[in-house]
This record gives sequence, C-alpha cells and structure tokens, in this order.
Amino acid sequence: MTLQIVDLDDHADVACSYSDWPEGDTVRVVDESTPARSAQAKTLAPSNIICVMRERTPLDAPLIEALTRLKLIVTTGARNLSIGI
Repeated sequence: MTLQIVDLDDHADVACSYSDWPEGDTVRVVDESTPARSAQAKTLAPSNIICVMRERTPLDAPLIEALTRLKLIVTTGARNLSIGI
C-alpha cells in the first residue's frame, strides 16, 4: 500500500531529513496556512497520514471528519491544542 503523507507547517524543512520515510510513499510538505476550510480539506484530502509540526494549522473535528482517507495524525510534543476531537 502506498501512503500519502503530508507534513504540515514544517517551515524549516527538517522533517524529511530527520526521518527514514518508507520508499514508494509520497511525502508532501505543506508549509503555508490555508485559512479557508474548503481549501484545507482539498489540500489534505488525499492524505493517509498528517504530521503536525506546530500548532499553526488547526485540525478540528469537522475537518478531520471530511478527510475520509485519513488514518493517522502524528504530532511532536506531549499535546497539540490545534487538534480538536
């Protein structure tokens, strides 16, 4: 299975160099905030995994529910207040 992985808010572009991403999977860095919910949903729609580097892009419950392919959200740190359940 090929995974579509999105790395959000990695302005320093370090995540791709700090991880041994599986060969064949697609890793995409999205480093700009997208204010409109419809634009966020469209940008993130193909993703199976979202890596959240910062608390800049909110992932609230309605957005998460709209992402039908999403299987996993990964964040750095002990908690992330931008992820709503």
